[in-house]
Amino acid sequence: MKQVNSLKFWHGLLFMLMMVSFTACVDDNEDTEAPFLEVNPATLTFENGGVQTLEISTNRQWKATVEDADWISLSKIQGEGSDQIQVSVPEGTIGEAKINIIMSNRSGILKSATVNVKAGTVIESKLIYNETLGNADASQKPYISDYQGWNKSGDGATSVEYAGNKTSIRSSGLTNTDAYEGASGPNVVFFAAAPATFDINKIALAEGQTNLKLTFGASRSKQNEDKSYDNSFTPEAFKVSVSSNGTTWQEITYEKNNGDADHPYWILATANFTLKKAVPELYIRFTASESSVFRLDDISLSTGYGGQEVNLEGGNEPTITSVDPKTITFTDKGGNQDVKVTLANAEGKSLTVSGLSGILSATVNGTTVTVTANPNTTEAAVKQTLTIKIEGTEQSVEVPVTVSEPTSGNQETLTIDFTSDNSYPANFPLSAQKKQQRENFTIDNVEIAIMGESSGYYKVKSGNSSYLLIGKAGAYIEFPNIKDKRLTQVKAISRTGASTNVEVGITDTNNSFITGGETQKWNNTTDFTYIYNLSGTSINTNYRLYVNNSYNTQLTKLELLYE
Repeated sequence: MKQVNSLKFWHGLLFMLMMVSFTACVDDNEDTEAPFLEVNPATLTFENGGVQTLEISTNRQWKATVEDADWISLSKIQGEGSDQIQVSVPEGTIGEAKINIIMSNRSGILKSATVNVKAGTVIESKLIYNETLGNADASQKPYISDYQGWNKSGDGATSVEYAGNKTSIRSSGLTNTDAYEGASGPNVVFFAAAPATFDINKIALAEGQTNLKLTFGASRSKQNEDKSYDNSFTPEAFKVSVSSNGTTWQEITYEKNNGDADHPYWILATANFTLKKAVPELYIRFTASESSVFRLDDISLSTGYGGQEVNLEGGNEPTITSVDPKTITFTDKGGNQDVKVTLANAEGKSLTVSGLSGILSATVNGTTVTVTANPNTTEAAVKQTLTIKIEGTEQSVEVPVTVSEPTSGNQETLTIDFTSDNSYPANFPLSAQKKQQRENFTIDNVEIAIMGESSGYYKVKSGNSSYLLIGKAGAYIEFPNIKDKRLTQVKAISRTGASTNVEVGITDTNNSFITGGETQKWNNTTDFTYIYNLSGTSINTNYRLYVNNSYNTQLTKLELLYE
């Protein structure tokens, strides 16, 4: 009898173990097939623009991002399973860039692939100058004039000299190890009290070297009042200029990657420019207009495809480098909105405006264009295009302007307050339990859906208040729809200490931006309220607040206007 009972015990135990193993296998992961990712071709070459197809073979969700270029358009930026992407490049484009494909599941990134994109005639790059700042002892924070550990190389580096004003060599702060290809560490140039400068003098240029490419690594780290750090890089406070003599300087523009979105918070910057006339020597100056937050490393100059034309003898042509915002949408009540215009080499030049009529007009005050809209009394939206031009030149930009169709007068507002702990359900995640998958929640008596990406979403406690964090690119909050009403305005309120570079817009459920919902950059420095006046939305339809770049979004309140 004891033997029979013993056999029953062991049989029962074995059965339980098998059931546990079976359950674990079933519930462990929906992805039972080994992950794979293949992208073909690995290189796309466009001789004179056009459209080419990129084949993606995978069995997981994927996302596509473009690195180092704003001239590439993708027909899709995310999907699930094998698919195709149409890659478009404008005619006449010259340059190089990368398309990064990342495959992931709920646990995070599984595999990635990179596609190199080349536009125009492919040329061989030749190194002219490179400086890694070496690894000599920098514990005493030597000034530029006192440092002896330089590590310069390249055909034009032999006679290079360095100068600095309120700059020194340091090995402290966040290292740039593995932040970008070629990151050297540990020594960097540190910019102290603004304005602080670092000059690279007498880079020798060979005959015909006029199409140039400058790259450098840089970081910005500022401690906030609550002891947290803002690591978002601000190009407007870190300028780059070039000269042929070290006396007369011409500013050049550069693009940065999204390295400041994640640890170690170093960006790689690229400036493509063309010298209007060849010069025997080139001088480069870096200027920080914010004190004690910027670091610089790994400066490199090579031949390239060229770009922005630089006239080191007679000065550059006046240029409009950017406008903010790029589109304007008013409610049917009208109002005033400012467009901030950024200029280069336009001293003494004025702006002119044209293209608006009827209920729309514009005035100029320095580099600010104020657009005024009177109330819209028609039955449809009013759409026009504002043209901003530099006086006496052909330099101009266009800004689409929309005045929404009249409202019905039967409006309803939903307010979601993220600052009160009582607003959140008991199961809402904190940072330690952050979630990435989409889930529905009722917050402040409003039901919304939240989707997180690499940073997930969670509630953050800050003093006696709270806020909601969602991130990064692809994360969203989906708003409810109200029967027989359409969403006409979204007012989002952020907070001090939030990223100053996050880009957020309003999309439909296919993540396509709608009129008035185009991406806005949240600078979170003086004004923390961002308003989206929407036009052409549909009744009984859901829309989303969508994060469009690799930064986290912090929210204290949402106000949703329906009619």
